[in-house]
Amino acid sequence: MRIALVLLILASAVANAIASPAGVESGVGDAGISGAVYDDANQNGARDAGEFFLASRVITVKQGTSVIGTAVSTTGGYSFDSLAPGDYTVSAETDGKAPGICADSFGGFNPLRLDDCLQPVVPWPPTSPDSVDITLSDGEQAMRDFGARRADAMVLAGIAVLEDDYAPPGTVVEAMFNGQQCGSSQVVGGGNGIHNYELGVLAGSEIPGCPEPGEIVELLVGGVAAGEKQYQPTGGTSIEFAFFNPIGVQQYAWFWAEEPAYKDAVMAQPVVEAVVDGVVCKSTFVGMTTHLFSPVVGFQKLAVPSAGLQPGCGYPGATVTLRLEGQSEGTSLLWQPGIHYADMNLPGALRSGDTTCDRVVNSADALNLLRLSAGLPVNFYCAAQVGDVNCDGKRNAIDALLVLRFAAGLIVAIPPPPLCHPIGRSGP
Repeated sequence: MRIALVLLILASAVANAIASPAGVESGVGDAGISGAVYDDANQNGARDAGEFFLASRVITVKQGTSVIGTAVSTTGGYSFDSLAPGDYTVSAETDGKAPGICADSFGGFNPLRLDDCLQPVVPWPPTSPDSVDITLSDGEQAMRDFGARRADAMVLAGIAVLEDDYAPPGTVVEAMFNGQQCGSSQVVGGGNGIHNYELGVLAGSEIPGCPEPGEIVELLVGGVAAGEKQYQPTGGTSIEFAFFNPIGVQQYAWFWAEEPAYKDAVMAQPVVEAVVDGVVCKSTFVGMTTHLFSPVVGFQKLAVPSAGLQPGCGYPGATVTLRLEGQSEGTSLLWQPGIHYADMNLPGALRSGDTTCDRVVNSADALNLLRLSAGLPVNFYCAAQVGDVNCDGKRNAIDALLVLRFAAGLIVAIPPPPLCHPIGRSGP
């Protein structure tokens, strides 16, 4: 008997922990409302055997317009106890949250690099009324379940950009398919490294005229074309949402740069200018910060406006020359709307091939690479950052041979793949 009593008490505690109401006064009465939010697989509006509960939904109970309690269904169930006789309205928010994913980029200058955690809303439309009126008599225990189904949708989240900055709060992000709006949301918060929008793109089964799998959806940010995305429904146990950064840029060529830096580099924030046909169209400062806990040098936003916004500046086919402290450092870029990486020599940046961090590329660096490939101790910081001089994803004897040939004057540089510097290249 004593064991049974203990089990009864534990069961009661677990039931109360299913959904923890906030704001309901205890001891007011002995009536109650309970139930569950569930996956209505057959969409008949009734909970049948085998239909599982939906966790983390918010249930609210009101009297008139006054909220007297809320509960989060930690396992799908909820309960409101100690209610007085009277009229109540119970409602459920059936939309869910995707499993959270936290980016681990940790800083840097890339304007589209995420450093925060994402857990976007996943649409679960109700299959039964999501709000119901209940009249309780003294001691009555009412039950109400809320059904929902997973929408046929593609959930997107990321960083929305509008012209020369992150899209401000309130900016509308839309998904369009053949002129039909298939999803809409607003930018909320955001900023450097922080996602600022979430969007559910509905399929043709949800809204007639919307996409089917494989068809292309156009994204708009503030009415500006911001890229295309192939429609693929998200859902199931592994893919709850997709990362996508809609770039609504038509009047600016936005450049950024980032390079690994020497740990002892001193940065005086030199000015970098973007010049078009002799006109300085935009300038910013070169700075230092960290990415993945290692020092980097660069700049985040050098947004060169179009000639329509600033006479003499960008136009299709125009060449943008970058100058550092008034001196050209040899980087010329094509002006075209969007966000682009600027491959340039930056002060304080590691020299490609300088695996010993002594600011010169010589036979010692080749030896360092040979030791690295043999598993022997090396100055790993620089070897890891700039040892892969041929950009094949490895640091091995081939890199050592190239560095040795460079040090002997047998090669000046090797033609690099995109974003791979020639040996010896860096800032002053």
